[in-house]
Amino acid sequence: MKAWPMIRTTNKEKLFPLVVLLIFFSGGLCLGLPPETTRIAFGSCANQNQPLPILRDITAIEPEFTILLGDNVYLNRLAPARIEREYAKLTSLADFAKLREGSRILAIWDDNDYGLPDTGKENSFKASSKEAFLEFISAPPDDIRRTRNGIYDSILFGPPEKRGQIILLDTRWFRDPLTRNLKGDGYVPGANQAATILGAEQWRWFEEQLNVPAKVRVIASSIQVIADEHRFEKWANFPKERQRLLDLIAASSGLTLIISGDRHHAEISKIALSSRRDLYEITASSFNQPREPGEEQNRYRVGVRYMLPNFGAIEIDWGQFEPRVKAQIVALGGESVTQITASLLLESDTP
Repeated sequence: MKAWPMIRTTNKEKLFPLVVLLIFFSGGLCLGLPPETTRIAFGSCANQNQPLPILRDITAIEPEFTILLGDNVYLNRLAPARIEREYAKLTSLADFAKLREGSRILAIWDDNDYGLPDTGKENSFKASSKEAFLEFISAPPDDIRRTRNGIYDSILFGPPEKRGQIILLDTRWFRDPLTRNLKGDGYVPGANQAATILGAEQWRWFEEQLNVPAKVRVIASSIQVIADEHRFEKWANFPKERQRLLDLIAASSGLTLIISGDRHHAEISKIALSSRRDLYEITASSFNQPREPGEEQNRYRVGVRYMLPNFGAIEIDWGQFEPRVKAQIVALGGESVTQITASLLLESDTP
């Protein structure tokens, strides 16, 4: 096992009811990791034409997996079919190469590396974008994604008694067109009740994945699932799809977290799936495309909304009777912004 480095801390942890430990602080977090720990880094929105110093911070925490949540490069909108040139700019960076040496790179896409802004199944460049994407992630010739639609995938890690699962959703290839808000900017739920994000093929696959035995599941979505008040792309623009996703997670076994990107800010959201089960979503965005300060409502937000460059980190402690999961947002330079700790058992949630 790797000897995990320490991330600094200056504040004490505070215990909340049920299965959640939430920390807000300006300093870093002490994460002295036991041997039986898996670390996963994740993030989104990397402009390959600008410096990406945050890649060094990700490499420094030595993640076993690094999940790129979309907008992994920004295409030239005048030549979207030439996206492979933009990937080459990212992969040629020394910091990206070093990260790739020590961490398994997993990825999904969002609109800027899919082909055209805010598009779904109507994107005429999606076939060439898929080919470039699969080359970027070094998918082998026999990778199933080369012969089926979309780029969704899943992996299992760890022995059966300490099994983790990462589910990578494709929110672009099958998605029906968005409905514009005629009374303002952005998008709203459409009148078509049959409109889909994942499509029938991917939904069947996803249900099968949730039946695979796993103690911890990390579900990656390029767009936000829980937040439903903003005007941008989100699962809430397809209410039936969002509810179906939440219902399936509620009926599944194990501890589940959602990770997402897209928004050019970071936050943690929480929604109750039942009286005894909450679902957390960690949105990590962006790597190097910060937003201007401003307010945005999110009734599900717990903690701060962070606008500067960041990435997310998940640590799974398998040394408990039930695994204990810590998830945090990490700022440029390695300082933690917000953290949660979750477990299926109340008694395992101690500082």
